[in-house]
Amino acid sequence: MITVLPTLDGDPGASFPQRRGLADHAPGKKEIEGYRKAVSRLFSIFDSCGLIGKVTWFVNERDVHWTTYYPDLLGEIIRRNDTLALHVHYDGLFTPDRLSDFESALAACGQAKENLESLSGKQCVCHRSGCFFQSEYIYRSLEQLGIKLVSDVFPGFKG
Repeated sequence: MITVLPTLDGDPGASFPQRRGLADHAPGKKEIEGYRKAVSRLFSIFDSCGLIGKVTWFVNERDVHWTTYYPDLLGEIIRRNDTLALHVHYDGLFTPDRLSDFESALAACGQAKENLESLSGKQCVCHRSGCFFQSEYIYRSLEQLGIKLVSDVFPGFKG
């Protein structure tokens, strides 16, 4: 028997206008609906493969604002009993501000975690850093926030 446990990073691709500061405004209806359609398609694929309740969604709340733009998709993740996890870019992939010390990481991750937990009613205890970014201060902040599982690559890996 083969066991499949897919994990996904919940942020859009390079064409999303906020990536690398390409736009200084919120995503438009076209971007929001395009992303909603892509995630809904993933739900269909996972459904057809019998993977309901077996997917971990690493949601980028800090940059993409799932609780603002995609509460319906978050509700579907929760309804499916999939795992809701935190995905954070520390290096300014979507915004010019970088999380470069313990305090900034703690504040940003804490707010994103709080947003997800408020909407879902569940504790968020899993995390994945974006773009292979790793630092001791990040792991200290995650520990303080009660993160129990870190889904990063091994230290030093660059892909």
